[in-house]
Amino acid sequence: MHSISKGILCCICTFFFQVTYACEPVSLDWKKLYQDYDQNHDQMIDQNEWKKLIELNDQFVAWEKTSITDPKRLKIFKALDQNHNGLIDQQEMTNIYLYFANPCKGWGSKWDISKN
Repeated sequence: MHSISKGILCCICTFFFQVTYACEPVSLDWKKLYQDYDQNHDQMIDQNEWKKLIELNDQFVAWEKTSITDPKRLKIFKALDQNHNGLIDQQEMTNIYLYFANPCKGWGSKWDISKN
């Protein structure tokens, strides 16, 4: 009986630690983003739409603090516009995650057992 309760406790602890140390960054609600900011409904973001999009209303992401020096974040717009046509298409837009704060940054570094 004692070994069974130890086994159950071990399983509970194992599950608990996996859940506790899990981190999954939030993602954009793409449908809402295009619905709210793509004013001409062409599935591309131009600079006028971008100036409103940077507010990220009703989205669960935040800009990286280093991007604050560029209040309109036009440097980010230009970096995302890889073909330099003045529009950010859906393919280019997926790179926007590079400019968001990563809530998981540094997670797991204290628990990396390979360093021991």
